[in-house]
Amino acid sequence: MILAIFLLNVSAALIFLNHINAAKLKGVNPSKVKKGKLLFPGLSDRLKKAGIHSKADTTFYILLPAIMIPLGLLTAILVDAAGGFLLMAAPAFLSGMFLKIRKRRHDSAFQKNAYRIYKYILNQIAAGVRTVDALRNMHEVIEDRELSAIFTEACAAYSVSYDGVKLADDISQRIDTPESRSFTMSIRDGLFESRDEQLLDRLEQMMFNRYFAYVQRMTDSLKTRCLITVILLCSIIVCMILIPTIMDVQSALDSIFT
Repeated sequence: MILAIFLLNVSAALIFLNHINAAKLKGVNPSKVKKGKLLFPGLSDRLKKAGIHSKADTTFYILLPAIMIPLGLLTAILVDAAGGFLLMAAPAFLSGMFLKIRKRRHDSAFQKNAYRIYKYILNQIAAGVRTVDALRNMHEVIEDRELSAIFTEACAAYSVSYDGVKLADDISQRIDTPESRSFTMSIRDGLFESRDEQLLDRLEQMMFNRYFAYVQRMTDSLKTRCLITVILLCSIIVCMILIPTIMDVQSALDSIFT
């Protein structure tokens, strides 16, 4: 049981440290990514859409939980059944939890920048810039570093091929939100190339409404977190005051009746 808890703590610490360092941009080894796709095709797509594509991330989110399964079985057979089950289940649970957090943060980054991208493209088109030039330079207005790297790669490929369908595919493979699906559909259907002012105005209004709804959700979430923080702090202060007072009262009662 002690061995199982030790191994579990080590695996949890490794996953947590990898999650902390996830904001750093890392080089991608194409051969390693290809092998990961062959071994875990469905999970590999989930990792990519969560902004996870490097060798180290793949190791922590896929291989570590997979390695813990045989170790957990050996622990369950040779040492302790409960410890073995815990050793098998906990790394997979932690990996899935951190993957959801990464996916939520990745989606939030695009939701935050979607209207900025739309506005940039539409302003460029209104100024007389060619649509292909607006699309290949749209990564310049993105503030998020990880999202900017994704769009930089997609725009670099687009600068060579000028294939709008491939550009939309490159983006949709790495980002999966309602906003991204609307954006890639606009590229595939050639809505930006149409230069239809009424249609482009409707697109801009739609993305503004979605951005405004996103800001409202973030504001409500921030208010909730602040309220929870205040409640926790007040609870701590109340406990710090009440516990010594109760102990003093109990001590005084003991001294009276003894």
